[in-house]
Amino acid sequence: MKKIILILIGAAFVTGTNAQRKFTKAELEYHKYTPTIPQEYKGQTDNASKPSVGPQRNDKGVGKVTLETTTYDLQTNATVQDRIVMNTNGDISAVWTASEENTTSFNDRGTGYAHYDPNTGVWAVSTEYPRIESNRCGWASLMYDGSGGEVIVSHSTATDELKINTRTTIGGTSSWTEASLNSQNLTWNRSAMGGPSGNTLHIIALTDTLDSASYHMWRAPVYYRSKDGGSTFDIQDMMIPGIDTAYGHTNTFFDQTMNTDAYAIAAKGNVVAIAMFNEYNDVILVKSTDNGDNWTTTIVNDFEYQSYNDMIFNQVLPDPTVPDYKETCDGSGGILIDGNDMVHLAFGRTMISNDSVLGARTTFRDPQIDSLIYWNENLGPDGGIYVGYFVGSEESDLTAIGQWGENFGRNFLTDPNMSLGDDGTLYISYSAVCGDKKWSGDDLTYMRHIYLIKSSDGGVTWSNPKDLSPEDNDISENMFPDMVPTVNDRIRLMWQRDWHPGIYVSGILAGAALPGRTRQAQNTPNEIVYYEVGLGLEVGIEKVLNKFDESGVYPNPSNGLVKLTVNILADVDVQIDVTDMNGRVVHEYDGPTLHKGRNQVEIDLSGVDAGMYFVNLKTDEGVALTEKVMIQ
Repeated sequence: MKKIILILIGAAFVTGTNAQRKFTKAELEYHKYTPTIPQEYKGQTDNASKPSVGPQRNDKGVGKVTLETTTYDLQTNATVQDRIVMNTNGDISAVWTASEENTTSFNDRGTGYAHYDPNTGVWAVSTEYPRIESNRCGWASLMYDGSGGEVIVSHSTATDELKINTRTTIGGTSSWTEASLNSQNLTWNRSAMGGPSGNTLHIIALTDTLDSASYHMWRAPVYYRSKDGGSTFDIQDMMIPGIDTAYGHTNTFFDQTMNTDAYAIAAKGNVVAIAMFNEYNDVILVKSTDNGDNWTTTIVNDFEYQSYNDMIFNQVLPDPTVPDYKETCDGSGGILIDGNDMVHLAFGRTMISNDSVLGARTTFRDPQIDSLIYWNENLGPDGGIYVGYFVGSEESDLTAIGQWGENFGRNFLTDPNMSLGDDGTLYISYSAVCGDKKWSGDDLTYMRHIYLIKSSDGGVTWSNPKDLSPEDNDISENMFPDMVPTVNDRIRLMWQRDWHPGIYVSGILAGAALPGRTRQAQNTPNEIVYYEVGLGLEVGIEKVLNKFDESGVYPNPSNGLVKLTVNILADVDVQIDVTDMNGRVVHEYDGPTLHKGRNQVEIDLSGVDAGMYFVNLKTDEGVALTEKVMIQ
């Protein structure tokens, strides 16, 4: 029998849906924070830059500060790159794609940079703001090298090359030295620093050209390695092993196109790991244990119909008269290498089907999926488990969300990012549509919040999501979280937030708005937020919740008929009994088979006397869950 794994749910079950309890401010430990909002909505015009500001902290160990504002609000098309780092001295540096123009061209776009000095407790924004590069750039990856310096790799679509900016010190006013890598019209890089001395720069990027002699697809992912921190490269233009066989069928434009930004890279010593999160293809891990010399490939999530969105060129077609849903990734993902050199992944989960209404050669992508997928190398191929969940309220459930911000088709839960505690605790942050907070601008569009979950047992079980979004959450859209990859005394994150749901750049680049999406028509300042969570501020407890109090049964108290709601990660047979305060069994429920996902079990206790009882859910391995219920 498969082991049942219970995940904490804030849920009150509505038949056929997954409505969840409304978290109180006390539970989420909100802290007052005032965003910058256009005057026509809140009468505030505080849009001034803050080049130097210290984080406000309280006795709960929470620090929160706006580093800067940017009018360019698309930080990634899919996977969030590494944009915040910290060293053992306490220095913290952060980067983002920035602009101050109120135009659609964003000619001043580039890398915004800020540094936290642990000696002064002050964040300082670069004097070159909004960019440190010599021309229009974006999509920066930030690293500290092993010699006490910093490296930033960004792409320039003006010159179709990567810009590598380095300096020998961290923070301060020292100047950057810029170099270019322009071998194959490179764009959308992801970079990591590793190697035995911490000075090996690993880069993956896409070729923005079709070269049938060298590659099997347009926008082919290629790998570069520099053992001297970016000065010279001993590996260039290398096709990533396994991607050609897993992703390649032909070299036509339509059949093989790599999703922009749908990949991530991490390095730790001689271990380098690359994850491909292409939504219409397999999720693939490519790993090296010798600093990039040799590689092994693992299919993490096998997507049956590769190039499913281009079925007109794919000979394997599903039956158009029968909905055929396939689980895959939404393009977003996070990657982490732990102390034992094992790779952990988290990625957005979505379902894709043939659309029997529109015809055989079209697909339907369902963004309203209620969880992420977590995976590590011990789980093996297709061994991922569901983590996190959609947070709703007594008024809403996932299927009832009719409108949310347009953001290039991201799922309800997306943008996962990972970090690792000194004690081995795993953390995942992500952005998700919140089912109990609507935008004050129209009272129709649901907003995105930033959530945090943790696992203290190596990824087997995960905590209840903690909402990290500020108190004024009805006017705040929160996206693109990134965490310092290591956690010592605090969890450290950054993300982007503004007053309007969705992404402005999505609207000016895309065609007609998708149904149910709110399009941002105004170019307004977006805040780049830095946030600290002290470890004493718990991100969740492994306990099932309902919408009124900390109990896994609802209603509670009850007149007799109660509902037990659980979330599991594998099908399992269970037995349920109810005992009184003396341990005497007063009711037995014939064991149902619970299925992967959310489950509700109704229990009729109308025949027992008034008093306190215990609902016990058991598997063959013993009691998995016990909850109190008061019968009136």
